[in-house]
Amino acid sequence: MNKSEMAHEFEMPSALEGCKIVFLDTEFTGEHATATLVSIGLCTLDGRSFYATFNDYDETQITDWLRENVLVRIERTSSVSSAEGYQRMRAFLDEYAGEDRLYVVTAGLAQDVIHAEGNENVIIHQCPSDTKTGGLLILTCPNVKGFEVQALKGKSTTFDIEHLNYFHPDSLSRLVESCGLRLLEVFTPGKLDADIVRNQVLSGEHSLDKDRFLNMILIENWETLGDRFQDFLTENSLSSHMWLVAKKK
Repeated sequence: MNKSEMAHEFEMPSALEGCKIVFLDTEFTGEHATATLVSIGLCTLDGRSFYATFNDYDETQITDWLRENVLVRIERTSSVSSAEGYQRMRAFLDEYAGEDRLYVVTAGLAQDVIHAEGNENVIIHQCPSDTKTGGLLILTCPNVKGFEVQALKGKSTTFDIEHLNYFHPDSLSRLVESCGLRLLEVFTPGKLDADIVRNQVLSGEHSLDKDRFLNMILIENWETLGDRFQDFLTENSLSSHMWLVAKKK
């Protein structure tokens, strides 16, 4: 699936109509305070994209996994310095924004506070003070009540070191509203739950021997029922990928 197809597959929730959204992904030399940036990619809903790899990351921090799975795929001759990469990314975002303004709120460090203190309200209470009146807060996280998580349980890749607090549509909605924000929409737009569980079954990592119904959908009648089953999950807040949109009062 190319970028334009990905954008087409994503159905814009009504609360975000008219908004310009940029999806971002990065690769660092590690998950610690002194990690350095290896690459960054941006993609907009209308299919525009930006990608840059850097040549000034800290090579002493490179792990075997990073070397074998990331660096071997990067063409070093096309890599740039962090300063030049920033200028190129800024130009890309300025062109995309046009006369509009883009606001980016990052909460990486706040997540560490949440995990350390066990207090989910820390980050949510902080966000309103960083947001203009009428501004939007967009949260994305796993849905612990989603199909993929419930089907695979401990085998689900949702359970990792990056997520120590798990939410579902009701609990995340209550958290946001308790912090004085107005909930606009909560939904699960995921498209891969059925695929993920099916692939686990086909690889022998998960068994449906005791679940004839799911075996009929995910294995025996996949071609005719697979897409419709995933659509059912998405439409009924049962995908394991969740979005929430709230507004500052």
